[in-house]
Amino acid sequence: MSPTRRRGERAISAIVAAVIIVVIIAAAAASYFLLAPTSQGNQATTPPKTVEVVFGATLSMTGQLQAFGQEQNWTLSYAVQSINDLGGIPLSDGTRGIVKLVVLDDKTDPSIAQSNLQTLVSQYHAQVIMGELGGVQDSVAQQFASRNQIPYIGPVYTSVAKTCADCSN
Repeated sequence: MSPTRRRGERAISAIVAAVIIVVIIAAAAASYFLLAPTSQGNQATTPPKTVEVVFGATLSMTGQLQAFGQEQNWTLSYAVQSINDLGGIPLSDGTRGIVKLVVLDDKTDPSIAQSNLQTLVSQYHAQVIMGELGGVQDSVAQQFASRNQIPYIGPVYTSVAKTCADCSN
């Protein structure tokens, strides 16, 4: 197989993975909208309180896989903006989770990805880790999230270590 064909197949795989991530985020948001309490009658309602829910990602914004990282960053940013434009994620306690996306550049280096994950949790208080499109960095993120019991959403593997009600804590 020619190198050009392999790159083309990888690019298609990256696009498919990005679409899957957007679908997962949209499905999560939609499920919370469907489960959100509704107002009854003509009672005047006050807008729900909001809390910030931090999604963190370490992506290859530079380095050998920068094309994938930059595309995934655009996709994640678009998904987050779409969710927030709809009022955020309704949480079980009646509040709305406004999603904040924090992206750090791992330069396509697994050791930098590991350091970025620590920073996302300790400095930015990330409550959900978003995985990278393939590469060693994605397995680093999976292991980190599992070890630290942080929900992980990625192209291949998704875990739920907490319920979304925990996101406001």
